[in-house]
Amino acid sequence: LQGGRVELFGGARETGSAGAYYGRRFSNGSLFASGKFVHSQLPMAFWADENDSSVNGFDGFFKASYKGWQFSYYRHNDSFDGFEEAIPIPTLPPSSAFRSAEKMEQSVDILAAKYDKTLNSKISLGGDVSFARRNGSHCAACHGAKEMPDFEHSADHGFQLIGDLRLAMKPVPSHTVLVGVEARRVDDGEHHVEM
Repeated sequence: LQGGRVELFGGARETGSAGAYYGRRFSNGSLFASGKFVHSQLPMAFWADENDSSVNGFDGFFKASYKGWQFSYYRHNDSFDGFEEAIPIPTLPPSSAFRSAEKMEQSVDILAAKYDKTLNSKISLGGDVSFARRNGSHCAACHGAKEMPDFEHSADHGFQLIGDLRLAMKPVPSHTVLVGVEARRVDDGEHHVEM
């Protein structure tokens, strides 16, 4: 994309979205950024019957490159109302229902960097590093919110950090030898309560 673009959409179930995009190339690099907002309702029957499943979401993305370097960042947010579905079983109390948490929400962040360098016709170097984290509702906020009070609220679901280094060698034109190492750190934050 060389330049900018704006998009607007609307539809059934109170659906609407607005997005903006911009990209540009330079002599030694490039730049791209985008953002999109969405509002709608979930299609499942127990939300549609009540007609109040307000869903809001945002996606933002940025990427830049300069010579052998690349950097990117992605951000996602979403939230939607909970639900309550009555359980019509005569042997259960009259107020029995399948209830979720009042609101489910989450935010996800992903950062990444990459570097590639060709030293000569036979040797090249490369490396990547990425970081991802999530903060938001437990999975049980939908199907088991009443089992534990913590499931009603958002929590830190930890992060994942990954890095790798690579060395590529071409002893002969038809063959490449790749040597590398990868390291990873995973933290489950408060998610271990549910696990």
